Amino acid sequence: MQSRNAKRQLDTLEQRFELDETFLSSPNTAALKSAVIRATDRRTDDPVVLKYWAKTGTAVDADFRELWRHEMRQSERVRAFPRGNEVVVEVLASGESDDAFYIVMPSDVAPLEHASRFVRPDHWLRSLHGPRQRVLLWKNLRRLAEALGAVHGQGLVHGRIDGRAVYSTGAATTPDFRVGGFEFCLRVAELNRAPLHVIAKSRPVGSVIFSFLDDWRALGKVIADLIGLDANKLDEEDIPFIEGRAKIDLRASEIDLIRLLFEPERNRILDAATVTNRVDAILNELDAEAFADNGRYVLSKMTES
Repeated sequence: MQSRNAKRQLDTLEQRFELDETFLSSPNTAALKSAVIRATDRRTDDPVVLKYWAKTGTAVDADFRELWRHEMRQSERVRAFPRGNEVVVEVLASGESDDAFYIVMPSDVAPLEHASRFVRPDHWLRSLHGPRQRVLLWKNLRRLAEALGAVHGQGLVHGRIDGRAVYSTGAATTPDFRVGGFEFCLRVAELNRAPLHVIAKSRPVGSVIFSFLDDWRALGKVIADLIGLDANKLDEEDIPFIEGRAKIDLRASEIDLIRLLFEPERNRILDAATVTNRVDAILNELDAEAFADNGRYVLSKMTES
């Protein structure tokens, strides 16, 4: 019989999972940011994506525990909203090891900030000058708007919409963006009890968003960054592009929607229905433009023949 005083065998994250060598999203303990990494479940040999908070052996671990629990609760709540399961990242499992708190996600997703850096040169994210490629951009925005609608519909402010909270498989022909990162969500009716709000009273944790409008503004920044627009100069008649990014001939409706997201306070109502309706109007314009381009291409080939 094992002695009662014998030291318990360690059960670490790396004993449960074989971790990849490269992070999909690097951790930052001071900012309470988790790590995201590809891994293999040693029990089943299934590939997964892990999001985890490494324990530090300090009081910070109590904060990590609250954020980990909060992430699981809010993800489940938002995915229960109509269509939420289609536009929100699925949490397959969760657990606590001796050295980390973690959640398990499908193996094919990655934070957008990572996925967008490693797509092929001919991927739509690298060629947004064409109407067909921008159709995929705006269809993905539509998915993110629906996801925010699910978040807000549950009385939650997401709080950290950015390239780490948006997930993608890197699909080349299918819109697939999903929202994750629910550890920073704030429930409007219980603001004073939200983990991030409580933590922020005692230590700096970076920017904290407390309003639906700021969620939409953050979403606008995600789209502006993908296009390459200078988000600080959206008021200019000809919005400049970030140095080094190719200039895109955007339609007026596209620019107007980006401005709407960045300056939501100018409108009486800004919600998922408003944004998706505006996206649908843009898609109609781009579909017509793509059809016209295809007609010109076919006519050109017939003339050459």
